[in-house]
Amino acid sequence: MKKLGIYVIVSFLVISGFVTFKEPGWTIEHFMDVSFIVGLVLLLLGLLIWVVRGGFFDIFHSSMRMLFNFGPNRRSAEEIREAGMLSELVAVKYHHLLIVGGIYIVVNLLFLVIFY
Repeated sequence: MKKLGIYVIVSFLVISGFVTFKEPGWTIEHFMDVSFIVGLVLLLLGLLIWVVRGGFFDIFHSSMRMLFNFGPNRRSAEEIREAGMLSELVAVKYHHLLIVGGIYIVVNLLFLVIFY
C-alpha cells in the first residue's frame, strides 16, 4: 500500500509538470487531458505486462528464436529451450501500474461527469 501511494504521488507530479510546461495557467481541462493520457499509458502498459507474464507470447518468442538461429553463433535447439520462455524473463510487477492507471481513468470519468 505504501508503494501504491508513492506511485500515485510520483505520477501526480509528472502530470503536474506536464500541465505546467504545456500551458502556463492551471485549468481543470488541462489537468484532465494530461492525466487521462498518463492513466491510459499506465493502464495499457500494465495490461501488456500482464499478458506477457501470462504466457501468451511464449510460443511466438521461442519460434522466433529458432527461426533466426543462424550464422556463426548458431545454437542447438536444447540451448534455445534452456534459455527460458518470455514470461519467465519478464519480472516486472504489473499490479501497481493497473491500479494507478485505473485510478486516474476513474478520476477523469468523474471529472468528465462533474464538469461537462
